[in-house]
Amino acid sequence: MEFNKRINIDKIELPQDPIFLVGFPRSGTTLLQSLLATQKNIYSLPETHFFRIISQFIETDENNCIEISCLHQAFKEIKRMIGLEFPQPVKELLLSMAEEKKLDQKKLFEIVVFPYLYDQVHGYALTDIRWLEKTPSHFYVLDKILTLYPDAQIVIIIRNPIAAIYSRKKSIPQEKNYSVDKLAHQWNEMIKLTEDFRERYQNSIYVLKYEDLAEKTEDTMNLLCEFLNIEINADQLGTFKDISKAFIQPWETWKNDVKSKEISNTNEFRIKEMSMIDILKIQHITQGNMLEYNYNVLYKNIQAVFILIAYPAYILRRFVFYIERFLRFILKYSLRGCNEE
Repeated sequence: MEFNKRINIDKIELPQDPIFLVGFPRSGTTLLQSLLATQKNIYSLPETHFFRIISQFIETDENNCIEISCLHQAFKEIKRMIGLEFPQPVKELLLSMAEEKKLDQKKLFEIVVFPYLYDQVHGYALTDIRWLEKTPSHFYVLDKILTLYPDAQIVIIIRNPIAAIYSRKKSIPQEKNYSVDKLAHQWNEMIKLTEDFRERYQNSIYVLKYEDLAEKTEDTMNLLCEFLNIEINADQLGTFKDISKAFIQPWETWKNDVKSKEISNTNEFRIKEMSMIDILKIQHITQGNMLEYNYNVLYKNIQAVFILIAYPAYILRRFVFYIERFLRFILKYSLRGCNEE
């Protein structure tokens, strides 16, 4: 997407009560984003990855102003992650703002967000809208987001870890080689952070389950919109497929189901496709949290045997591996000492 040249970045102002939607990838975040965006005055945009990835390339001074030296790399990352290309005059203006210490991360983020909203509302009449940003991995930086936007509301969606992990490995090309153990630990971490955020920001955080959204869509959306203080129009929910086209990027082929299929709970299909061993591995890591969120544990008897046999064997292999590395290290330096003598 090219930055609309009619936009004057000096005049960019966005409402300060956005909605941030996060969750474990492939947990229904895009579906929920699409459903929310069907409602009056709710506008959304593609995933920005701003606070989780792009901000890693942004350096700031003691006053949180962006250092001019990092901006060219930031422009490249914005284009790589979002597909937004700043025209040269805008780049020069941003560089000038950084040089004058008038550009911080929040300002740059809103400059990134604004063009997508501008194209949807056709002008600067943005004061009455509610904007929605959805980047699943922003889950890890909610403290930062709520510091920048104290009036923001956060929506967290949770899905059965077996189905979510299978869908990540199957659908997202760059994640097909991830181990189920790694992804299961990530799911556990998300649950731990969810409980922490709920305790510290209980008036700003709303948690729902993918299964409820898929099976009881209208009831679930009613409760969510009540929390968000949105007057729901249930008749509009059916337009979610068309709405989703505004923020699904061409390369995000794993999201095409949202654009083309009716809402249904696909967990059973996903779980049937996964091997028993992978299911047992996932459950071994996530079982406590699965039970907490009322997810059924499969193969219970086999799971107990798996815990007793498979994981001790795995731990033993890792122990032997590190002992061998330690012995090679000792041997290497012993031989070096002999050569020096």
